Amino acid sequence: MRSTSFFALLAALTVASAPLSAQIRGGQAPRRANSGMSNWWFSGGAVVAGLGAVNDGKSASTWDFGGDPRWQMRGTLEKAIQPTTTLGIAVNYGTVDFQYRPLAGAGPVTDPFPFPIEPTSATECQLAGCTGQVDLMGIQGVLRGGNAPEGIYQIVEATGGVIGFRNMRVKSDGVALPVENTFDVTAGIGYGLGFALSSDFHLAFVQDFGIAWHSGDQLPENTKRTYSTRNTRVTLRYGLGSRR
Repeated sequence: MRSTSFFALLAALTVASAPLSAQIRGGQAPRRANSGMSNWWFSGGAVVAGLGAVNDGKSASTWDFGGDPRWQMRGTLEKAIQPTTTLGIAVNYGTVDFQYRPLAGAGPVTDPFPFPIEPTSATECQLAGCTGQVDLMGIQGVLRGGNAPEGIYQIVEATGGVIGFRNMRVKSDGVALPVENTFDVTAGIGYGLGFALSSDFHLAFVQDFGIAWHSGDQLPENTKRTYSTRNTRVTLRYGLGSRR
């Protein structure tokens, strides 16, 4: 009888202790199941931007961004729509150098930028070219796939939005060039790798390639209005609010 009672008590304790044991041993499991699956993600980092030559018919000029890297800052805000998929907005900004030169095949510029009586660095630049500076920015929607609570994982992105050129000027003295502020439509796709430093703090390296469409107004015949884009970026991502 005592033996039967003992084994009955042992069985009851075993059954009762199973959930507690699972909680102790698997205490991290619920967090790991949800880790890396935050509702919101913020990111910030640096971008090396590359653009093909932009032909602008209105100012009869070409803007050449080849050569040295063009550094920008980048920030994003993303909302998780699936455990490993986010949809959000990205903003790039930086002041960059470029080569401003006359557009081949375009006539002289008159209105709305007539040459002044006294030549300036801007008018000389229009005639012979020069090194200029411009505030380069981008605002894009981002669909991003790729996430993991730990370790290395792959990232695939699709982007679409605009690239903006503002306050174009001669680099040597800051004199404004006769170019209107403009925004071009752009789209691209990117691939990279992410590394989870913790469940909600990640490091990401992504390179993307795309195409942009500049205004075709007053462009000479057979002159391209499109140009390529490419960006290499390193960002830190921080997640808030675990998905349930």
